[in-house]
Amino acid sequence: VLAAAALADFAVEVIFLNPADPAWDYGFAFRHDEASQFRLSVGADGAWSLVFRQEHPNNGVSESPIAAGPIMNLRLGPGEANHLKLVVAGSYGLFYVNGEPVAQLALWNKADAGQLFIASGLRGAAPPSVAYTGLAVRARP
Repeated sequence: VLAAAALADFAVEVIFLNPADPAWDYGFAFRHDEASQFRLSVGADGAWSLVFRQEHPNNGVSESPIAAGPIMNLRLGPGEANHLKLVVAGSYGLFYVNGEPVAQLALWNKADAGQLFIASGLRGAAPPSVAYTGLAVRARP
């Protein structure tokens, strides 16, 4: 779901509801354009992942892992809710889950503005339907 266009620096937060499907992930695609994007996701495996995805004309897609790790307070049960918040400024980001800081992110790959999406299936699997609520986006002036 497109949350905003032409943002470089922003804060976004949303509450996702876990689907009944045992294999799920959801999160954000940001600084997105036709050639590249960051993908920040959390999944049913209890971990988070940040990758830089590039789409190469006639050569397919490549993904470069940037960082990943476990999330101690991620709720994993079907129907449970998780509040995700991402703050991005320049080449840095801060990522929170359920009000707790998870990681500081290095975003040096791409600092220019792009679209911001909330999404499921960011890790490549066919995404189950994921409900969300409370979407809020604030652009940095």
